[in-house]
Amino acid sequence: MTTTPARWSAADLRRFLSAGRFDRYVQVAGSDAAGERLYEWNQLVAGAWHETLGSFEIVLRNALDAQLLTYRQRVHNGNGDWYADPRMPWGPNTRLAQSIRKARGRATLNSTIPEVHGKVVAELTLDSGCRSISSSWSSSLITRESYTTPIPTTAVSGALCTGDTILRAPIRFGCGVFASR
Repeated sequence: MTTTPARWSAADLRRFLSAGRFDRYVQVAGSDAAGERLYEWNQLVAGAWHETLGSFEIVLRNALDAQLLTYRQRVHNGNGDWYADPRMPWGPNTRLAQSIRKARGRATLNSTIPEVHGKVVAELTLDSGCRSISSSWSSSLITRESYTTPIPTTAVSGALCTGDTILRAPIRFGCGVFASR
């Protein structure tokens, strides 16, 4: 959903952003009027980026959930809620465990409604995802032994990817880089 940014004058932008920040737009664009248009364009691009980032976060969170479900099934013969399994390779006092506890609390309105797996996963933040693939335990979680049979295929943004393919490709974002095997 793209919206039209607020129409502010050069004077408004200098006051709201600071003269130094807006003057950089004017310097690049060549005039106050062109600086206003450049700032508006920058707002539109930033808005589009955040829409894309939001979609990416959902896809990443669901892909991680699928991988963690598969790991739990193959390594621990478990089904269902990987985040509630104490045998998973993160400790109870880690930042990831704390993020999971917070997500479970939000998903259940602090235990006032039943826990639903998909809602807990939806409450996990991108920061939690970063921790789950860049933590020190990731090498123990993602191992060749964990994946001795084919991983189910998942459609992601119109492309067909196997979990194994997702794991082989490096994932690069602000919290670090993870490349398996």
